[in-house]
Amino acid sequence: MRADYSSTEVDAASRLSFWWSVATWSIANAPAPPKPLGRRPGTPLHPFAASAVQPAMTDPIFHGPHDPALELRSRLEAVADPVRAAGEAKYLKLERRRVIGTSMPGAERVLTGFVQDFGLPSDSPLLARLFDASLEEAWCAIWMLAAQPAFDARSWLLTEAWSGAPDTWALADPISLLLVAGHLEAGVIADDVLRDWAAREEPFWYRRIALVATVSLNDGLHGPTRRRLRRIGRVPPIGESPRPQLTLDLLEASIHDRRHFIRLGIGWALRPLSAVDPDGAAAFVQRHRAQITKAMLRKARLDDDGRRTA
Repeated sequence: MRADYSSTEVDAASRLSFWWSVATWSIANAPAPPKPLGRRPGTPLHPFAASAVQPAMTDPIFHGPHDPALELRSRLEAVADPVRAAGEAKYLKLERRRVIGTSMPGAERVLTGFVQDFGLPSDSPLLARLFDASLEEAWCAIWMLAAQPAFDARSWLLTEAWSGAPDTWALADPISLLLVAGHLEAGVIADDVLRDWAAREEPFWYRRIALVATVSLNDGLHGPTRRRLRRIGRVPPIGESPRPQLTLDLLEASIHDRRHFIRLGIGWALRPLSAVDPDGAAAFVQRHRAQITKAMLRKARLDDDGRRTA
């Protein structure tokens, strides 16, 4: 028996048959779903090829599936306070860099939990994207790099790039104390790198970072800093070989600079110097007493003669 179909029914049946074939082929040839990022504590992140990352024009974090940068941001935002974000951005005078509004203890808990869940990231493109994002993400990137098993030429490339434009002392200081000092102590860079930075007038961050790096070089890492690093990776050996002469060279190259953050950096560098080389610190203060303010002496905890007050 021949079925008698109308032309409309034939067209509908043809279309249905066609799309069913397409759907069947798509399912059969679909790629396997991506494996989720390793969840076991201590499991390192799979390196992301730079060519696979397509950041937005104004946001370096790629909102794609299984992106660890997005996971870190989500965790930071989950414990953030918008009121705090506005106040901190104003206090730090940040115009280019976003502030999420996560407190320091909150950011530390997020960082520790992230490393426990995903492992310590070592991928340079990922760390670079984090540093170029918000204040809190950049802070996490600095600590992630500082806790790596070792410093090398690749980690120095990131450190050098970050040192030129940290935007705020809140990022410049951990770069100084952990990364620049750590690479110098490890022999990745020479003392003359810091001498060159201290001689630069612009950007002034290089001079500030060179000065502050001597604080940990002469005094090492202590208490909360060591505990935070130990929770996520390695505590780099910093401060095992104090460098009083290098510190004095950097101070001499910087003493003419009247900018606020450089003056504070000079005062901060003098404090541990006065412990490892008290005569050298005192001689420097006496030689430049007219250029050293009371605020710099208070920061250094020195009297008018450059001797320790506490």
